[in-house]
Amino acid sequence: MSMVFLTGAEPGNALEWDLYNVTATGVQRRSGAYSFGFPGPGFYAQTNLTAPGLAQAYLQFAWRTSGFTGGPTQIPIVKWRNGANVLGVLAVDKATQLLVLYTGDFGILVGTATAPVNTATWHVFEIYISIANVGGQLVVRINGVPDPGLSFTGDTQPAGDTTFDNLYFMSWRTGSQYWTGWIDDVILNDLAGGVNDSWPNGARIVYLPASGVGNSSQWTPLSLPQNWQEVDEVPVSQADYVHTNAQPRLDLYNLQNLPADAQAVQAARADAWALMSGAATPTTLKPAVRTGGAPFFGPAQGVPLILTLLSHIWDQNPNTLANWTPADVNAAESGQESAP
Repeated sequence: MSMVFLTGAEPGNALEWDLYNVTATGVQRRSGAYSFGFPGPGFYAQTNLTAPGLAQAYLQFAWRTSGFTGGPTQIPIVKWRNGANVLGVLAVDKATQLLVLYTGDFGILVGTATAPVNTATWHVFEIYISIANVGGQLVVRINGVPDPGLSFTGDTQPAGDTTFDNLYFMSWRTGSQYWTGWIDDVILNDLAGGVNDSWPNGARIVYLPASGVGNSSQWTPLSLPQNWQEVDEVPVSQADYVHTNAQPRLDLYNLQNLPADAQAVQAARADAWALMSGAATPTTLKPAVRTGGAPFFGPAQGVPLILTLLSHIWDQNPNTLANWTPADVNAAESGQESAP
């Protein structure tokens, strides 16, 4: 693995997360058409990572606040956790608007930023997390620049957990004390694989919906003339879809191009929103990408009974085994194959 997780709410829904009153919204966004909106107290967004627990990782997300409510306190922005056990917190002090860094759940203060964050401004926060009793590290970069007040080496393992397995974004701490705002461009890189194993460097996430017929159309459209027309909607909807009760069946779609200002591509992810209805013959699905004239497949994933995102990240072009280029992505097709 290298890039473990990415999201920017771009499908127009929030089904990748366990949410409480957090929604995909286009009111403010750093990139693409959507971000995650946190409108008030008690709201949270949790994602369980698809990788095993991580002892070391680089986390990026963009954050924008429209303001703070309630008396002075330090309000969490993100916690890294193992189950419900909190290993660390990045928070904002409402009185000073300085970021603060803790091990545990506001257990030990290990860092305070040297300059405040601004309201009504997108900030990109990147955190290097290394969990250990001795020699652990927490390092925070703000808009690509390390803040010397947010760099800690020491005990980052407050209890027995040696890894974290979920991220927990919060806008509230106690009572009516909270921030309102938005989260966008969430990326998590681990240190394995040799690609995307360091800082994401402010990468932006864009969504490329289906825009035309691909090389293979083996699934059945619900009602529209062409398969791609059943899966091109944003936000994602169950009102139209393609379906199959056989395997293997491959459906591919041409995609919209990247924005014209895209200069590089760190990774590409194929998404398939799927559910199983009744006693279907195929029970798994492989996310697919076609590049360089050939299809490539992610691992087969079980298809649940409720609408779920099944996806696979390619850190590099599987055809060239080199980094993706914008031209590669613009020429690629994406889709899915049914499997036993």
